[in-house]
Amino acid sequence: MLEHKHLILKGNMSRAVSVDDISTWLTELVELLDMELIKEFPHNPSVAHIGGDNSGVTGCALITTSHIVLHTWDNSLDFQLDVYSCKTYNTTDVRFHCEKLGFNIVDKRFFDRKYNIIDEDI
Repeated sequence: MLEHKHLILKGNMSRAVSVDDISTWLTELVELLDMELIKEFPHNPSVAHIGGDNSGVTGCALITTSHIVLHTWDNSLDFQLDVYSCKTYNTTDVRFHCEKLGFNIVDKRFFDRKYNIIDEDI
């Protein structure tokens, strides 16, 4: 049975992160959640550092059941994470994995998007 679960986390980081940090972190998260990267994309996960006023690292892992996207900001040390999947996953695993990189979660939402967008407890 297909699920449509969408986790959104916001918070701050203990330090600025690098492209390599996030590339490794996304790959490990996909494995931790027992998901699979879409192999047909040549650079997956795709991660880059963007300069300028809103400099930071952005990474996207395109998975066979949807996507995982992370945005970080160097100056404010903020982050935002989106995990959306049609496969069931454990939100506690995601939260624990955030802590491994020094991410402090300040706000979180978990939605069931199967028919209507419904908040769920996490």
